Amino acid sequence: MNRARGVSHSNMPSELDQVLKRIFEENPKWWPHGLSARMLDQAFLTKDPDSGRTCGFTGWQFRRDPDGSRVGYYVVGMLPEFRRKGLARRALREMFEHHQPKDVKQRRAYIVEGNTPY
Repeated sequence: MNRARGVSHSNMPSELDQVLKRIFEENPKWWPHGLSARMLDQAFLTKDPDSGRTCGFTGWQFRRDPDGSRVGYYVVGMLPEFRRKGLARRALREMFEHHQPKDVKQRRAYIVEGNTPY
């Protein structure tokens, strides 16, 4: 998995921006609040180990619970041609193991109706 910062301030779309746009446009109802790099506190491009091509992304949004503890909401998206190969599971595992901030003790995800696991 290659690391990419989640915010791009240039006018040219980054590879991350292009991946997010393609995933969002495939099924906008899965992303009710939209999908952009600016929404993520951290984002990581995922590469297919066989082809080396970018196949998707993982990312974090950090929030505070009422008790003040920091919670990490995670997100994952795979391009259609790379689904059902275990790549999302692998990418999330790597993100959790290597890129979860130490002060994040709890992980959460939003799951939308109709989004079935691959």
